Amino acid sequence: MQQLFTGMLLIFFDFNLTVNTALIGLVPDFVGYIFIYKGLLELTEESPHFKQILELSKSMVVIMAVIYLMNLFSITASSQLLTIILGTITTAITLYTIYHIVRGVLDIEISKNIDLFGEKLFSTWKAWAILSALATLLMFVTVISTILLLVGIVMAIIFLVTFYKSKNQFYALRETYTSDTNL
Repeated sequence: MQQLFTGMLLIFFDFNLTVNTALIGLVPDFVGYIFIYKGLLELTEESPHFKQILELSKSMVVIMAVIYLMNLFSITASSQLLTIILGTITTAITLYTIYHIVRGVLDIEISKNIDLFGEKLFSTWKAWAILSALATLLMFVTVISTILLLVGIVMAIIFLVTFYKSKNQFYALRETYTSDTNL
């Protein structure tokens, strides 16, 4: 779960440097998807949800690397429409990926009879997904879109803090019950 947490942290928060029209991602999203892929590999036996998005996360490494190169060479800067389309598609795929990660956490809770804060993760994800959809639909209403994006950032932080607690709880319980074959 540490790999998943690191991957989500890298994907949720972008640190970029702009030089002329080139956008240089200091920590590219494809690196985050590499971590997510590794985390999913570790957890595939825990839930079918992790296995279900394994190939998608591998594809996202490639897609995000291509987008990174397009930004680096100013290809996306020349087309606002292309930027909007790529941003919308990658946001939707990221939300879909996070949905399955949360469902996987919920599966672990049920199968191991433990609390990993899955319900809080799921409710936070739902709010964040709704905010992301609204921000995308209302992107040309600058004030509303900006407010939605700011609230979305807060939801992403809440999600990450909750996932961090979930990860720590998972490892603590796994270590406590190492002799138990159910964990």
